[in-house]
Amino acid sequence: MALVHDFVVLNKEEYTYSDYMNVIKKVSYDVSIHDDLILYYMDYLKWIPSYNPSLKVRHTGLNYYDITVIDIEGATQAYNLFLSIVGILKLSPDILKLNGSYSYQLADDEDPFSESNVYRIVRGSLKQDKLIYQRDKIVEQFEKLANCFKRVIDSNGQLYVFHMGI
Repeated sequence: MALVHDFVVLNKEEYTYSDYMNVIKKVSYDVSIHDDLILYYMDYLKWIPSYNPSLKVRHTGLNYYDITVIDIEGATQAYNLFLSIVGILKLSPDILKLNGSYSYQLADDEDPFSESNVYRIVRGSLKQDKLIYQRDKIVEQFEKLANCFKRVIDSNGQLYVFHMGI
């Protein structure tokens, strides 16, 4: 099963922020973005004002493992951010080749010269994932997501975007 972040536009009258358990797996999502792309843009996503209904706290960014509400307070920033990402992606070649996360293998034994039980990384195991996508598919996903935030802006705060983390 692929790791994805799902987004859906909801009406506050139908689903209040505290109704999030009624939303999970009960509504069809407007757009799903692969986790690798969310991680790729995570630094920028941290700028978006948002709300965590589980903890009942306002903050910025997406809750990676949990749910996030992006209402009128963060919708304009999110809309502009995703439109900007779309603009950049449209400049790219047809096949996107992006640098992903780093991974490595830990040695089974502990460092015999260390007094603090430090684990060692196996020599030559450090690598960086390469993310390869069809540009137009990714542009389409981010355009859909930007349009979700545009709907929130146009609703004068009646709608919000619900994000379901991985």
